[in-house]
Amino acid sequence: MSLALVTGCGGDDATDGAPMPISAASATIDPAVLDPCSLVNLTTVVAAQLTVATTSRRATPLLGQDDRKDWVGAEADFVYSIAGELGFPPVQVTWIEEPVTIEDFVRDGGADFLIGQVSPDEAQAAGAVASASYGKNPEGLESVLAFIPGNPLATCVDAAIAELSLGGQVTES
Repeated sequence: MSLALVTGCGGDDATDGAPMPISAASATIDPAVLDPCSLVNLTTVVAAQLTVATTSRRATPLLGQDDRKDWVGAEADFVYSIAGELGFPPVQVTWIEEPVTIEDFVRDGGADFLIGQVSPDEAQAAGAVASASYGKNPEGLESVLAFIPGNPLATCVDAAIAELSLGGQVTES
């Protein structure tokens, strides 16, 4: 006597209650889902935008606005490079027009990070987290981005700085 075991795939979960089997061979996971620094996993102040605050230390060629109010200079180029590494095209980078102090930035948290010739000591004294250095300010001090403590974007930006190999290269010419 022989027995035959027959299984079928007919029906759906709603009618027969049997879950559909999942095969490891057929399961695919988008690598971006696993990367905490991918655009799909980043939490920003404004969804799908990278919001940048600036200090009052605006001086071309480092950071300024042209006649059309576009942000220009080495620090602006740096921000757009970092944004690109994170997956934000330039049109998704929003600049806060009014300059802020580091203390105001930490207190108000209205931006993803602060740029504008901020030294690591200034950032830490104000209670901010400093990024990896990306260059030197006109006084010869290292410049960093300032982040609100606990912002996971800081780790992602540090990785982007390393990827771009920008350390020490954004300087006044």
